[in-house]
Amino acid sequence: MTENGVFDTLIVMAIKDVSDLRVYQLSLKLLKEIYETSTTIERADRNMTVHIKKTAAQIAPLIAEGYAKKSSAKEFKRFLEMAMGSSDEIVTHLKQLQIVKLADNNVDQLIEDYRSLSRQINSLIKRWK
Repeated sequence: MTENGVFDTLIVMAIKDVSDLRVYQLSLKLLKEIYETSTTIERADRNMTVHIKKTAAQIAPLIAEGYAKKSSAKEFKRFLEMAMGSSDEIVTHLKQLQIVKLADNNVDQLIEDYRSLSRQINSLIKRWK
């Protein structure tokens, strides 16, 4: 952000709807990857797979619902915080699957991608006014 607020103005002008938010786009991209990865996990632990899919599927709608309430920065940030919590929850579940040997090392990239999503959501929370 610049002292005169130019950066903040550019951010607001560039976002026409929720689909312009990178965190929204990334959450949908990662959802597809969760579904693709879960096919190998599902055979071993169906309950965990269902839970991971549900958690991944709620991130984009939380961001969208929060964005719909963007006139209240506090409310938008609250929904972003819930989305970030879901992203962090997925990281934990994927690590659990690795520990009990139900997921191989190919989930390492997925874990890093969800960590990145959480960082990006956190950054948006801090910057949104």
